[in-house]
Amino acid sequence: MQEKICAIILTKNEDIHLNRILKQISKLTDHILIVDSGSVDETITIAEKYNCEIIIKKWKNYATQFNFAIEHVKSKYDWILRIDADEYFEDFYIIAKIIDIIRLGEYAKINGVSLNRKIEFLGHSINYGGIFPIQVIRLFRSNHGLCENRWMDEHIIVDGKIIHEKVMIIDDNKRGFEFWLNKHIGYAKREAVDMLFIEYGFTSENKTLNNSLEAGKKRALKEKYYSKLPLFIRPILYFIYRYFVRLGFVDGRMGFLYHFFHALWYRLVVDLFIYRVKLISHKNGGNVRTAIREVLHIDA
Repeated sequence: MQEKICAIILTKNEDIHLNRILKQISKLTDHILIVDSGSVDETITIAEKYNCEIIIKKWKNYATQFNFAIEHVKSKYDWILRIDADEYFEDFYIIAKIIDIIRLGEYAKINGVSLNRKIEFLGHSINYGGIFPIQVIRLFRSNHGLCENRWMDEHIIVDGKIIHEKVMIIDDNKRGFEFWLNKHIGYAKREAVDMLFIEYGFTSENKTLNNSLEAGKKRALKEKYYSKLPLFIRPILYFIYRYFVRLGFVDGRMGFLYHFFHALWYRLVVDLFIYRVKLISHKNGGNVRTAIREVLHIDA
């Protein structure tokens, strides 16, 4: 009996991207679940064209939304493919081959498959700087994986054997630089929450599951070392590391812009949010969660 695969995509106003990825995965999977958080463009119309199952659900964070989707489909499908609306597979033939192997049950002792992922920034591929391509789990058995309960930088974690396949996912958002800036301000608020949780020792779930991939190792470095460095100094050091030590300058002008905004500007914004939360917390008698709600408007 062949194993069945369901793709899960979280959407909100993704009509500029959705056709691109649905053309690929509609040929790969048995089912596509779209969990939409209130699109007002043509996202739903496009999803209906590909016979996707569509659920409208109010947004809290990525982990909550995605784990809801897993619960919804895991009794019907053996494997789940996680893919974002603004991503696509660089080589369709290779991913199709991997899917065929899964269908035929040749991964009977495997619970997760990691793939490579890299960024296209304003139409330019980022190849240097030590961060791309990164290995991420995007295929996993529906009863053996879930999304980390974090506000930012969440990954799929799997309780079992994980293997890696050389399939490249390209993250290529077409909405332009202003959208990128606004999106990363939102990301910065959520990352500030995670960094504050690390600093103040707030507990998180999923500790019994394992994720030993490169992304997990980078997470460990951030929590063990980066988080201990002084605010506003650490983004400067991180930019120097990525741009000079890890050769980010080799990508030319776009390499500079990407690493400047992603390694320096973005992390300065994160630190600014952390600084403001701490100030408010101090004024309110040390209640960090209350300060997070007041400054970041996040009910953490």
